[in-house]
Amino acid sequence: MTEPSMMKALFHVHFFVPNMTQGVREMERFYQENLSFKVVARYGYIDDAHKRFSPDVRWEELEAQKFRLRLVELERGAVNLVLMPSQFSSAVMEHFGILLEESDYEHAFSIAKSKQLRFKRDAMRSFIYTPFGFAVELQLVPQDRYTYTEADFNKLQIESLALGAKEPEKAAEMLAELLNLNISHNQKYFELKDDRSHLHIQASERRLVEMNLACSPQAAQSLKIWPDPATNRFVAFQDPVGVPITIKVTERLV
Repeated sequence: MTEPSMMKALFHVHFFVPNMTQGVREMERFYQENLSFKVVARYGYIDDAHKRFSPDVRWEELEAQKFRLRLVELERGAVNLVLMPSQFSSAVMEHFGILLEESDYEHAFSIAKSKQLRFKRDAMRSFIYTPFGFAVELQLVPQDRYTYTEADFNKLQIESLALGAKEPEKAAEMLAELLNLNISHNQKYFELKDDRSHLHIQASERRLVEMNLACSPQAAQSLKIWPDPATNRFVAFQDPVGVPITIKVTERLV
């Protein structure tokens, strides 16, 4: 049996998607058809009852039951995405998720308490709410739901997230302290880095400026888009609701 990875790693992004259910369906289809993501489940309501539907239940069947969508969960490799319908005019990142070992997990909540940040801590899902418009989900590893092997990371991983904030220096300093990341900066952005956790913080009204993914050449064969031969990246690539994405194909995955 392949051992789970114990490295600190970004693994999850939760989006509010414009155009309500239709927008979610378009985004779901795009990630399935182009990037080979699989639907984990769809969640929503029939009358007042909250239901979970497996991916083999088609949208037409859900519509026939007057299903009201709450969210769709997608996954490929070590990347987990949640799409939630909204009335926003463009896609908005509600939070991102990071896998942590116990020492870093406890450290994050200690810092959150000292800074009087609002947080939610429980066995299933834990969050720290920042003053910069987005939250951070903390997942303790190993655990049953979000345990990824090296094979999963080779299949697809989040190489980095470029985040936007009105006060990027303050946001970078707080996230670096919370997540125990090394911080540096250049003229364009602040960089937070450790193991598989790379965050770029820059001045922007958008909470998520860019999502940068990486996979092995073998895993790339199932993708429907081919890399730029000069850079081995998909440059300025966007999903249907305008989220910029790059995908790096490389043998040298962290």
